[in-house]
Amino acid sequence: MGRRAKLAVVALVCAGVVAPAVATAQINFQKTGYYLALGDSVSAGEGALPVTHGFVYQLYDQGVFGPKQDMDFSTIAIKGATADEVQIFQVPQALCIQPPRIGLAPSVVTITAGANDFFVYIATNGVPPDPYGTIPAVADAIAAKVEGVIRSLVFGLPGLPSYCAGSGIPGITVLVSNYYSFGH
Repeated sequence: MGRRAKLAVVALVCAGVVAPAVATAQINFQKTGYYLALGDSVSAGEGALPVTHGFVYQLYDQGVFGPKQDMDFSTIAIKGATADEVQIFQVPQALCIQPPRIGLAPSVVTITAGANDFFVYIATNGVPPDPYGTIPAVADAIAAKVEGVIRSLVFGLPGLPSYCAGSGIPGITVLVSNYYSFGH
């Protein structure tokens, strides 16, 4: 390799080292809202490829509840959760992770729950001999559990630590989806 070729290589290496690089940074804007998803596998993104294309992620990404720069977002939904498990595990998390521990309380919560309750019912009791008489009663019981979840978010839960939103999350909007088509 000649002297000129070596100088050219050294010059290219030096240019690559001192050339400005494209810098990317995540800028955290002042937030005005917080979207939180609770529930089962549907809220967790099950079936979406990748799971971050699930409906709760799309609601956030498309700015349904406000521009992404203005909204905090998280999901604590988990595959297989029943309405009872949402009440026992997810609701206390939603009520206890509040200001001053974080900057903003959830302003919008979406909940999808109920299908796993049916699966548990069928696994425990088998397929009912009279599904048209039994299933609406089971659905009513599940709807009452989901109502309890909503009431807990809005009005609070007794027995939580003092830093939790014991009297509910102020100004919260709760949106519920379910799988039923018969009046629930």
